[in-house]
Amino acid sequence: MKDRLLNIGRAAALTTAIGLSACGDGPDSTVQPTEITLGSNIQGNILAQEYSNELNKLGPVKTLDIAGLAIPTVLYNASAFDVNTQAVKNTYLFLEKISKTPVQVSSFKKPNGEDRISFFVVRDSTKRDMFVIDPSKPRPNWSKLTSDASISSGASFTNPKEVQSFVSVDPAIERAYKSPAESISAVFLTEACQSTIEAFVMDPKTKTIDPDHQLKLREQEYICNSFSIAMFAKMQGLDYAGYLEYAGQQFITAPGVGLVGAKPSAIPVSIYSSMPTNLQALK
Repeated sequence: MKDRLLNIGRAAALTTAIGLSACGDGPDSTVQPTEITLGSNIQGNILAQEYSNELNKLGPVKTLDIAGLAIPTVLYNASAFDVNTQAVKNTYLFLEKISKTPVQVSSFKKPNGEDRISFFVVRDSTKRDMFVIDPSKPRPNWSKLTSDASISSGASFTNPKEVQSFVSVDPAIERAYKSPAESISAVFLTEACQSTIEAFVMDPKTKTIDPDHQLKLREQEYICNSFSIAMFAKMQGLDYAGYLEYAGQQFITAPGVGLVGAKPSAIPVSIYSSMPTNLQALK
């Protein structure tokens, strides 16, 4: 998967011993998402903030307020795709539930030989916004901080309490999927993870957080790409053996954080079994 824009500003605050878990509950589907049509008065709206004078280039925008989540979430759909609101809710709810307690993902050695483990917990955020846009539409203002106009997804944590993400069809990977809707839904899984969980790297001997910010960014990418691969496999109806076979054929590439052709982490069967199958957010 392509390198993405990441502006993570929250400082690691976990400095005590942490008990690590490896499983979570399945999603609760009893609360249905609500759909809201965007009105004409947008003063103070995040769309006015992020698109300023380019709102007219977005075209029609449908706003979906996804109820029943730990982090209040709004999805702004300025694309030609229809949104599967239950799949959107399933994705966020699954990620929130498994990350209520720290979940270990990998163990590795630093270049100096020191042992490290990576884990994640749910983000300490109070608001989460997701923009779905067509490739021809302008990106949110914050995503233009990078000069790479080809970036088709990203997340901003400049204000760690209010996370923003965007996704669009990526022509570079679209051919690997059955349809553009499936392609953008796969990218959505990664960005939903980025905006929900926060990765940390810990010294297993001292139980202290490694201060290397670049290492933290690398593990954030590695964890969310590993999970999105697993969720995409579940979306395709693959059993655990089928997922492992599929994941074994995938590679994670994010040169900006030092990932080039990395093999994804194998998600434990307990977590994979708890994933919902209705995860295709766009159709």
